[in-house]
Amino acid sequence: MLEEFNNSQPDFVNQVKTSIIKNNNVSHAYLIETNSFSKSKELVIALAKILLCPNITNDNHEQNCRICNLIDNNNYPELITIEPEGNVIKKEQLLTLQNRLKTKSLTGSKRVYILFDADKLNITSANTILKFLEEPEEGIIAILVTENRYRVMETILSRCQILTLHTDMNNIDDLKKDKQYDVFWNIINKIELDGVQTLAYIQDLWYDKFLDKDECLNFLDLFETLYLDLLEHENDKDFLKKKYGQAINNIVNKIDTKNIIYKLRVIEEEKNKLRYNVNLKLWIDNFIIKITRGGEINA
Repeated sequence: MLEEFNNSQPDFVNQVKTSIIKNNNVSHAYLIETNSFSKSKELVIALAKILLCPNITNDNHEQNCRICNLIDNNNYPELITIEPEGNVIKKEQLLTLQNRLKTKSLTGSKRVYILFDADKLNITSANTILKFLEEPEEGIIAILVTENRYRVMETILSRCQILTLHTDMNNIDDLKKDKQYDVFWNIINKIELDGVQTLAYIQDLWYDKFLDKDECLNFLDLFETLYLDLLEHENDKDFLKKKYGQAINNIVNKIDTKNIIYKLRVIEEEKNKLRYNVNLKLWIDNFIIKITRGGEINA
């Protein structure tokens, strides 16, 4: 179960084994930040099994455990999963969840609900889930899943135990083959090392290469991946060098945590704007100004 993640997610595995399995220290709410980990859904389901199956820590736990098989087949009544309808998790979905949780448990003492893409909560649904988290009921455990914690409301984050996954190392070569990668690094170096002094250069470079909305969204994914890595691995320069090469050194020494968090929030805001019908050149200008000035805007 967890063993298949020993190599890819050792920190997560050790934390779960120590806190939940060994010490039986179970939180009422977890937020799992996936960082684009390719098997994040399987990992989340593995965590649900550990929380729900009373035999999971038993040395005689069978591979064909009835409860675990029911969970695998999405037929276990004490595990409820919610995914966005369209591009949002709606308040009505959470009210339905609330009604289900009011009924008596059929098979066990614990119940788990999982919100996939928790960053897709809108204002009303976020406030609804916040009430669940503020007044947790005994035996009900929440697992919220998001690619990036900074897309989720601070008030929700503060009520969850955050578990962060590592980015897939085996995706690095694919990233470097991306046709945008060289241009991306050219722009990143200008942003982080030269700042606002090279605004016009960056704009010209962007206009020359990417004036398609989908390409711009892909480009923002590269920005987001880099800044998340800088945040997660700030004390692991070997990881950063292996992934990005020696060029990362100057950026690591220049950028600070506050600046990274600011830029991640800018990226998320601008992604949302880009999904609507915007003037692409004006959007590019606005994004470059914000991301280049960094924390100076808040100063």
